[in-house]
Amino acid sequence: MWPLNICQIGKEATPGTAVAATTIWRGPFGSWDDDRQTEEIPEDVGTFAFSERTLDTFLGAKIPFPQGVAHYQQMLYLAEGSIGKVSATGSGPYVRDYIAQTGDSAPNLQTYTLRVGNKLVSADLALLAYALPMEWELSGKQQESWKVSGTFMAPRKQSGSFTNGLDLPAWVPMVFGHSKLYIDADGGTFGTTQKTGVLMAFSVKYTPQVEWVPIGDGDIYAKAHKIARPLITFTMQLEVEQDTGVSTVATERDHYDSKAIRLIRIDCTRDANHKMILDLAGQYTKVGAYEKSGQNNTVVTFEGKALYSPTNANFFRMELTTPLQNIP
Repeated sequence: MWPLNICQIGKEATPGTAVAATTIWRGPFGSWDDDRQTEEIPEDVGTFAFSERTLDTFLGAKIPFPQGVAHYQQMLYLAEGSIGKVSATGSGPYVRDYIAQTGDSAPNLQTYTLRVGNKLVSADLALLAYALPMEWELSGKQQESWKVSGTFMAPRKQSGSFTNGLDLPAWVPMVFGHSKLYIDADGGTFGTTQKTGVLMAFSVKYTPQVEWVPIGDGDIYAKAHKIARPLITFTMQLEVEQDTGVSTVATERDHYDSKAIRLIRIDCTRDANHKMILDLAGQYTKVGAYEKSGQNNTVVTFEGKALYSPTNANFFRMELTTPLQNIP
């Protein structure tokens, strides 16, 4: 039965050493995909029948999670596994500030053990240790919740069992209507100038560019990873309007023409215990045509990428406030 599909998750102390699950991933079920590399051995042996053999040369697995409602606590797992582990500050609620690396030190990524399968078919469970997010996308639009989707990667699939006795985590969903948009000039301060009455939709895609390192120690699965420059892209849909001669769309279109870096902030605050602040130094790469949204709205979509701003020493950060002192 489809409702009995489940993905359990646990934080590893040592990458690749499987641990018991400590929580359940809340969202649509994505199962897992075999991502092994194979090689066929062609040969001519005097028969019409194929006698080719196939070798497994490198194992791998991908674990997609389809688009579902995003939660404040859920984003902690993606941030820890793609941006890097951080310590919480505060005495409740607890604040974690995830800042994409800009120097020459690789981030310390949190790895996970995933247990993926169906509660009625435990014999087919996939235990996936050393799992890391290879990409995730957070997107939202007016009158809806924020949505999140993405893919984990793991070196191989192993056999295992579900962890018993887990309760559903009390994750709090993120509503797009709680979001505020701020845009400031490079050299200014994030969160200074709020753009009211124009934000219709926003999305950000984070690709940490994690790759497996085949270390050649006698096994055909990876036991280490490396990370390159993260790729961060975004889209921003704005309402076409003009107040007292000022149009946000026209202003930002001018900055697209000049290739300026813009300091963009999304602040999605539900209450004192549940906040997400997303800051990126962004440069627009495309401005779309006028589009109809709903019955009467006219919108323009800006596409862009995050770039390092030497002036502000900023690239990308995500600040998450939750009641969690420790991430289960």
